[in-house]
Amino acid sequence: MQAAAGNLKKVTLELGGKSPNIVFDDAVEGAVEGAANAIFFNHGQCCVAGSRLFVHQTRFDEVAGGGRFGDRGFFVEPTVLINTHGNMKVVKEEIFGPVVVAAPFSDLDEIAAEANNTTYGLGAGIWTKDISKAHALAKKLRAGTVWINCYNVFDASLPFGGYKQSGWGREMGHEVLEAYTEVKAVTTQL
Repeated sequence: MQAAAGNLKKVTLELGGKSPNIVFDDAVEGAVEGAANAIFFNHGQCCVAGSRLFVHQTRFDEVAGGGRFGDRGFFVEPTVLINTHGNMKVVKEEIFGPVVVAAPFSDLDEIAAEANNTTYGLGAGIWTKDISKAHALAKKLRAGTVWINCYNVFDASLPFGGYKQSGWGREMGHEVLEAYTEVKAVTTQL
């Protein structure tokens, strides 16, 4: 951005974040695996990784129970951290690795506020059978992409980019053209 300032080049930025991944008590089959894939895909080295896992309190122990994932190779093991609080660095800052913070929640309004309690806003995931509830929550989330009952699903026709400290502009979709075009107004008095 500093290099572009001297000659007024246009800049779009996609800057990652701490994406919330929300599992309700009525989550669809495969939600736990989907939530795990959201953070552990590509060893957690993904701009939109679901690194903040929120699980309804009735399913929290089932989902965040931990366990070993393997013991061969040279890598950071997938790690689930519980009993964290909002002021910890691991909750606030992007780690860019296979580390997820997990916390229970009890209702939609509580989870909307907690999910938005970040300086980032690139992506979010919602897992539930209740599509009305999912859309009500999606409307409240300050994220550029919200996946319902899936995660990391991309299509060239869908815009991708973030809110807040997760960047400016959009990649893909019709919206990407705004970064490459200039609008001109022509007025003629007859």
